[in-house]
Amino acid sequence: MKSKIILLISLIICAVNLKAQKQEVVSLTLQQAVELAKKNNYNVQNARIDQQIADKKVKEVLSGGLPQINASGGFTDYLDIPTQLAPAIAFNPKANPSDYMKFKFGVPYTLTGSISASQLIFDGSFFLGVKAAKEYVNLARLGVKATEIEITTGITKIYYAVLLTQSNVLMLDNTIKTLEKTLSDNRAYYKNGLSEKIDLDRLEMSYSNTKIQRDKIADQYLISMMVLKLQLGINVKDSILLTDNIEKIFKSDFATPIDAKIDYSQRPDYKLIEQQIKLQEYDIKRYQLGYAPTLNASFAAQRVSYGPEFSKLGTDFGNLGQVWFPTTIFALNLNVPIFDGFRKSAQIQQSRLVMNKYVNSKKNLEQSIENDIELTRIKLERSKEQLELQKKNMELAQSIYDRANVKYKNGVGSTLELTTAENDLKQSQTNYLGSMYDLLVAQIDLKKALGLLN
Repeated sequence: MKSKIILLISLIICAVNLKAQKQEVVSLTLQQAVELAKKNNYNVQNARIDQQIADKKVKEVLSGGLPQINASGGFTDYLDIPTQLAPAIAFNPKANPSDYMKFKFGVPYTLTGSISASQLIFDGSFFLGVKAAKEYVNLARLGVKATEIEITTGITKIYYAVLLTQSNVLMLDNTIKTLEKTLSDNRAYYKNGLSEKIDLDRLEMSYSNTKIQRDKIADQYLISMMVLKLQLGINVKDSILLTDNIEKIFKSDFATPIDAKIDYSQRPDYKLIEQQIKLQEYDIKRYQLGYAPTLNASFAAQRVSYGPEFSKLGTDFGNLGQVWFPTTIFALNLNVPIFDGFRKSAQIQQSRLVMNKYVNSKKNLEQSIENDIELTRIKLERSKEQLELQKKNMELAQSIYDRANVKYKNGVGSTLELTTAENDLKQSQTNYLGSMYDLLVAQIDLKKALGLLN
């Protein structure tokens, strides 16, 4: 029994290992990551569900203009048949005028079957409602587009952030390798009495601080990657590989002209508020059409069968269901509103006030768009200037470090000079990558502000 359990556990472990070996790493470019997010992100999925709900709403509204057909059936058992009173003198002239005779009209059992149909012939608010429902679908579609653009912006920035931390980790890994070589040489020098303890301690401290910094940035990389997976709709335990690198993206020809013309209609949020204004116009017309008459047609056919009580041994259903008595009705119903106590007038005024709010929101959005574009243009220009300065600083720091390293190897330079140059180089490289990231983010922000993101 024990051997069987061990065998079962071994098989389970093998199956788990086999599954782990088959797990594939998903390779993603920036564009592929954006497309995957548009497909899997839950916010986008909910926006698409809202669009589907709007589509079904149109069908719901349209159903009001189609024939409405209903069928019904019923069985009634009058346990006590209703009694009516009539003056007895009507049947017997000699009867006392104050006397009444009792009569029971009806039979104990009734079986009823009916079918009815109605059709809207004219109702102005219905036809307007159909148009409004279709515009509501357009509003939902714009909502999907706006959500996709937000996801595109967010995914792009997170993708950049992951690449930035990845580049920083690689840069620090190279720095650590260089420090390890320098530290190894200095230990040999110190052992042979060719360097002082303070020089070795400086290198040891620089090496330790670099490793600490590298581990912190590595943690930031893991956190950024988890956030990216969350936005992509991927399980955090799954593996992904970002195939683009920040230098490649930076060199690609995707720059947005900084003086691009402002076109409000390119912004999805602007299209949304214009669509809301259009829907509000329909709302005003809906109340105005409330003064118009409506016309409906209806048809009903009914069949009734009666079951009288006739058996001396008790009650039964008699002829119930064997003989049917028809009733057929066709009707036209015209409704002409005359006076409603100024209710529709108040509704129209309320709807117009809501329209004024939308118009004000539209004007405010236009000012906000212009402000966003101006700010992002300033940010983009500043990012370009900063990148050029950081590039020069990095080249200068590299030159200083190279000279300090040569001097140190030739025995004419100190470890203090070398570690200072190494720290300055490391910081300048970090600053350069950070400036590159800032410029890429400024580019995506300007595209979003101009409505050029898809």
